[in-house]
Amino acid sequence: MNNSMYIDSNIIPDIDELFFDVLHPNPKINKKAAIKMAKYWPEESVRRLIDNFSSPDLIIRRKSVKAFECFGENAIDSLVKKYLLSVNESISVCCLKALIQIVSRKIYDTFPISINKVVKVGMHSQNAEIILSLVCLVRQIGKTGLEILSQMSNSSNILMAKAAITAIGEIDDPKVEFILESIIKDE
Repeated sequence: MNNSMYIDSNIIPDIDELFFDVLHPNPKINKKAAIKMAKYWPEESVRRLIDNFSSPDLIIRRKSVKAFECFGENAIDSLVKKYLLSVNESISVCCLKALIQIVSRKIYDTFPISINKVVKVGMHSQNAEIILSLVCLVRQIGKTGLEILSQMSNSSNILMAKAAITAIGEIDDPKVEFILESIIKDE
């Protein structure tokens, strides 16, 4: 019997082939590649995916952001670091969207400290994409983000304030009614 005909599931896939597959037009192939990247090449893949955020090709940036859904919390610190060091708003938006991919797959009892740094910096942005992505990030964290969303709802930036109020209304928590009533009274 020829054993070369059988695929050994223990063989580590080539990282370059995985990056080729993560950019494939088929989303199922993308997801399988991202899962393997996270399993076999987590640190190298995170670094290369973040490097893709500076690509002029929107498809490469989007597919790289989407791949982060498979990496989990291990990728958060790298994304936070890139966000805090970046002066390019497009890269900052990609970092925020990648963080959204990660946090939307977990329920948080406390607000992640490293993401709090991103929120503090992002709240000073005037870029609409950053503002909306930032509000979405805090919203995805859920109930533990209510206090921050409440602060955002008092922002002088109308876009941030309106987006935060909408996000507050989407969270299933008894505090939401109280927060929204206090916003109405403050106006």
